[in-house]
Amino acid sequence: MVKKLLISTVAVATLSTSAFAENEFGVGVSVNGNVSTVRADMKLGNDLRIEPFLSFISSDLRADNITLGAAVHLLKPINSNLNAYFGAYAGIVDRTYTNFYMGPVAGVEYSLDKQFTLGAEVSFDLGFGDFTDIGTNSEILLRYYF
Repeated sequence: MVKKLLISTVAVATLSTSAFAENEFGVGVSVNGNVSTVRADMKLGNDLRIEPFLSFISSDLRADNITLGAAVHLLKPINSNLNAYFGAYAGIVDRTYTNFYMGPVAGVEYSLDKQFTLGAEVSFDLGFGDFTDIGTNSEILLRYYF
């Protein structure tokens, strides 16, 4: 599973390197229990980022076991190495049920160097569709910026 996740991340990184200016595009991975997420970060300015994502349950990579969505983050530098962000996300889950999820999200990311960041993120989730679901989510993530 980890091998497939790394291969996917490297493939996206390789294909996108020439398409964006330096540090304007990034890819990331995050983990929350048995759910893994691949992210694509696109900065639209110094303080705005759009982040499409694809999540799947680690034990089962079937196509009917995924979440597809996107987040919008407003970025707020705290110092030269630490950024905070907040915004909202929306996504659709297709597992044994289908639900639409949305909610606020906030996080921090620490620059390990010019291109790698390590971060933590929390979100409040409101789901509706086949059933109603309310909860919170927290993730640890690693991003690589080009």
